[in-house]
Amino acid sequence: MESVEGEDASSEGATRRQAGVASLFAVAVAGFSCLIGWELSAVFSPSLPLLSFCDIQTAIFIRCISVLTLAFAFGFFAVKADLFFKNRDRLAVAALIVSFLPMICACAYTATGALPIIVLEISWALLGISQAILATYWCVIFSLMESSFTMRVVVSGGVGGTFLFVIVNAAGELWVSMLELCLILFISVLSAAMIARSIPKSSIPNVQDFRRVPDLSAPAFFSVASCGAVYGLMSIEVCYQGFMAALVGGASGIFGVALAVVWCVLGSRVDIDVGVVQRIALPLLVVSLLMMPLFEGPLRVIWACVALATLAHNQMFTWFSVSIENYEFRLHPVRRFALRQIPSWVGFFIGCLLAYAAAFVFRLDSESLYLFTCVFVVVIVVAFSVYGGDESKTKRRLDSLIDVAAQKAIEAVSKPEEVEVMPSASTCEGGEPFYSEGFQDRCEEVSRKYSLTPRETEVFALLAKGRNAEYIAGQLMVTPATIKSHIYHIYQKLGVNSQQRLMDLVDEGKR
Repeated sequence: MESVEGEDASSEGATRRQAGVASLFAVAVAGFSCLIGWELSAVFSPSLPLLSFCDIQTAIFIRCISVLTLAFAFGFFAVKADLFFKNRDRLAVAALIVSFLPMICACAYTATGALPIIVLEISWALLGISQAILATYWCVIFSLMESSFTMRVVVSGGVGGTFLFVIVNAAGELWVSMLELCLILFISVLSAAMIARSIPKSSIPNVQDFRRVPDLSAPAFFSVASCGAVYGLMSIEVCYQGFMAALVGGASGIFGVALAVVWCVLGSRVDIDVGVVQRIALPLLVVSLLMMPLFEGPLRVIWACVALATLAHNQMFTWFSVSIENYEFRLHPVRRFALRQIPSWVGFFIGCLLAYAAAFVFRLDSESLYLFTCVFVVVIVVAFSVYGGDESKTKRRLDSLIDVAAQKAIEAVSKPEEVEVMPSASTCEGGEPFYSEGFQDRCEEVSRKYSLTPRETEVFALLAKGRNAEYIAGQLMVTPATIKSHIYHIYQKLGVNSQQRLMDLVDEGKR
């Protein structure tokens, strides 16, 4: 009877945990969708309700100011990463309040018919800073929460955010669009705060415990900045074409985001990194840049959308890859995210500036514009050639986080053949092992005793079943290098040097 009651209680507890995870996933998707919807609205703002009351030249100039302050903000966060991490909640609330300024300006202009340009410039400069704060805040949240569904949250949020972008900006009345933008901003910050509160304080490392990451190399910075420049140039190009083109340009990102679903499906079965993604993206970016100036009207917008969809895919991949690696390797989430964003937004600013100069300063004709685009393409290709899309150094840095002294033990667990199963395991029909009653409880007891993290607890339970590193990586949808890092830290905490000794610790709990 006691055994049945215990099983019922365990089943009920598991059901509650699953419901809690499902609720957290829904909140995360909703909040991140709102963030993406807001960011897209800002990117294409020169032709959308946020700045539609200005002429296009003024609107693009104001947007350039916003992007510049955004890039500077990320630079400041990279230097003062610890300060941001300690005050992240206060900064998020302040950023939310500041983000309402552009909406207030739009409504004020509609009501009065006039607004000093300096007021717009200041409000949009502050908006750039608030955008950087909110994006970094979300990256911190992803870097602290369980990473098993981070990829799915980011991809789902990217899809949902694109739909939100269209819904919010397609509203007929300006005040309705402004109200909807305020609402999605509020939901985004509220959702992030709810997730933050759900993360046990004991699992949040002290700021000094994060591993520091080096700056990007000059070639890598140049390459990322070049992609950012394409994004800036293409976003301004579709804004030139008017409201509908800007709406279509923002919505086209759905194709790139949908492509990121492939990585969710493949999981750890492919060795994918930022360099591989850039190699895939380069031909599409080059072709779209070369073809766009040859057409006018809808065809021109279509070629711009090819580049925008490609860049949207790159952005989504960067979001979840950086967040997952931050969590798995305990890298400083603020500094690492800021270092990846600085070159991207510096490049975006340069792209916006080039588009502005070509249209309003030099007023290039079609032939000159095509020559300008060709030169731009050469710069992109050279940047990528110098960089080579090689992420091997980054991988080596992450692998170096695993102490050399533990390599022999880890390699033993990484062999294709699995070790002998626990003595407490029996074999059921079909040859599959099943484990004695209380096995999971004993695993959890050992985990509590040695203060294993939630992810380490998952890895530990699979190790105790005799699973190897490759199998565990597939089950948890992370890379084998990440699993090796966890194995090393588990061995350190338990004071063991073999998988058999680890299994013995669990088996001892029966006595």
